[in-house]
Amino acid sequence: MSGITDPAEAYFKDGLWGWDGSAWHKLPLLLGYSEALWLWDEDDDAGADTEIIALGAVDAGEVWIINSFSARDTNTDITRITLYLQRGDESHVVGEVFPGAVAESAIFSGRLVLREDDYLWAYFVGTVGGDDIKASATGYKMLIAE
Repeated sequence: MSGITDPAEAYFKDGLWGWDGSAWHKLPLLLGYSEALWLWDEDDDAGADTEIIALGAVDAGEVWIINSFSARDTNTDITRITLYLQRGDESHVVGEVFPGAVAESAIFSGRLVLREDDYLWAYFVGTVGGDDIKASATGYKMLIAE
C-alpha cells in the first residue's frame, strides 16, 4: 500500500519530506546549530607598511554565521584597517576605519553567512615594524544535514 506509512516511499526517509495537506514535497536543506565560533589571530611583530591577518576558512559541510569581526593595531595610530569577506576570487569589504588613535578598531557588527572555503581577513596599512596587530570574529557554526 502506498502512503505516508510505507517505508519504501522516498518521503518516508529521515523526515526530509513534508505534507502540505494535498501532496508530499521534499523539504529544503536542514541547518542545525553545531557550536559557538571564535576565530582569533595576531602578529606581535608586524612588518612595516602593510600587513594581513587571515582567519580560518569554512570547512566542507558547514555554514558559519558571523556576528562580529574586528581588527586593531595596539601600538601605532595607523593609516587604515579594512575588513574583508573572501568568497572565491571576490573580496567584499565589510568594515573599514581610518584610526585617529592607537588601538582604534575596525569593527563589523551584523550578520555574515560564510559557506565552504569563505574566510575573513583584515588588511592593515601604515604599520610600523614590531607592531602588535590582532583580528578576531565571533559567531556560530551550523552543520549541513542532507
